[in-house]
Amino acid sequence: MSDVVGSWQVALSDGVHKVEFEHGTTSGKRVVR
Repeated sequence: MSDVVGSWQVALSDGVHKVEFEHGTTSGKRVVR
C-alpha cells in the first residue's frame, strides 16, 4: 500500500477531479479520480 503524499482538486471543463500523488515508485504515481 503506497502513501498518498499529495492531494488536490483540479477544476476542468468536464468537472472537478481529485489528483493524488503516491510514493512507491521512483517517479511516483499520479492518480486522477
